[in-house]
Amino acid sequence: MERKRAGIPESVKKLYSTDATVIDSGKIYIPEKVYFPVTEDEVVSIIRSAYRKKVPLYFRGGGTGMTGGCIVSKPKAWVISSEKLIKIIDLNLTDEYVDVESGVIPDELNSYLNQYNYFYPPAPASSGFSTIGGNISENSNGLNVFKYGTTGDWVREIRFITGTGEKMKLGGKFRKSVAGYSLKDLIIGSEGTLGFIYSAKLSIMKIPEAVSGFMIFFDSSLEGIRFVKYILEIGLKPSIFEYIDNYSIKSVINYTNFEVPQNTKSAVILKFEGLITEVKYIEIFIKEFLSNFELCGHLNTSSSDGFKEIMEFRKAISPALFSIERGKVNEDLVIPISLLEDYFKFIKTLERKYKMKIAVFGHIGFGNLHTNIMFDPGKKDQVKTIQMLLDELFMFVIDNGGSISGEHGIGITKKAYLKKEVGNVTYNIFKDIKKIFDPRGIINPGKMF
Repeated sequence: MERKRAGIPESVKKLYSTDATVIDSGKIYIPEKVYFPVTEDEVVSIIRSAYRKKVPLYFRGGGTGMTGGCIVSKPKAWVISSEKLIKIIDLNLTDEYVDVESGVIPDELNSYLNQYNYFYPPAPASSGFSTIGGNISENSNGLNVFKYGTTGDWVREIRFITGTGEKMKLGGKFRKSVAGYSLKDLIIGSEGTLGFIYSAKLSIMKIPEAVSGFMIFFDSSLEGIRFVKYILEIGLKPSIFEYIDNYSIKSVINYTNFEVPQNTKSAVILKFEGLITEVKYIEIFIKEFLSNFELCGHLNTSSSDGFKEIMEFRKAISPALFSIERGKVNEDLVIPISLLEDYFKFIKTLERKYKMKIAVFGHIGFGNLHTNIMFDPGKKDQVKTIQMLLDELFMFVIDNGGSISGEHGIGITKKAYLKKEVGNVTYNIFKDIKKIFDPRGIINPGKMF
């Protein structure tokens, strides 16, 4: 039996028509129906009904996406929300995995795991309100990405329902397998264009016994980049490796009571964790070579609670940027480490040309930088200018061997650039694969392709 919320008013349905996307993503329609299944069979029934009736179908997790991934772009569409799929199905400490439904929120999962001295590392910055299913669909990565990798690196099995309503189990309880094509990895990062993720088995690990965290303040952006390259060259592997630019630092100072040294123009956050002896050695080593850089100062902590205070600064950046302008477009671009200086010089060129501030922060170890175009929504000339600025920014990244998305996905807003990054042949293969899983094209029609 299909389960739907009877008599949902239009004002509530409207909430399920969009996500956190800021820039114009075209016409948005209020869905005809919104479903909140609580079992796998209910999802199957809804999808099969939509397939028979050729109804456009959109899947939705926490609605935290910023590229129009779950925006309803067709009339008379149905939405399937995973918000009721919140069961932790199984925990296996011997094989070190947890089996969860797709609507489970990462922070709530980690609260559950912490009582067993385990954790799930790749939770993204939105881990307090995004969902596991959404994280898998986007192959999200969080602040721990440099050491622990992306969501996909921790997915062992996916229970999945295709666009025709067929159930699939991809992967398994095992840690390693080369039996056949890895269809599981095809689903990871597919942004909900191939079907609905009902549940997943995720690898987990024991909480490290020791922690050492640093927040290091530099007197220029280039000095911060020089430090980043040094960390990479000597082969250190911090679990958290973040860069923060001048705009971001100033916005957090205005937004919170956090104090930073005078003349700070950039900052780098490092977190090391592991065995006590290993972490202590790294801590001493870093303190010794800091004298080789032009610093304004640094913070160091050897406790988890102390590092939480540093992370409060990092997590405050996104909301704090609104103290600079009332609007922002956050792009998750990836730049080769060797070209970081060129990228920051290009950002300054764009600022001068378009007379708009651009704040940059993020996962510097992988060159995955959140590039925020700050604007005033009340100024129509700025709103029109944003797309021209983005065109130049995306093409610079593509032409220099980078990627237009490191974690947010393509959605509606970046699909015009996907073909330019991957090429015509690859792009056409993507479309052919989608037809296999979704022969009538009812799932997220228009998204990515």
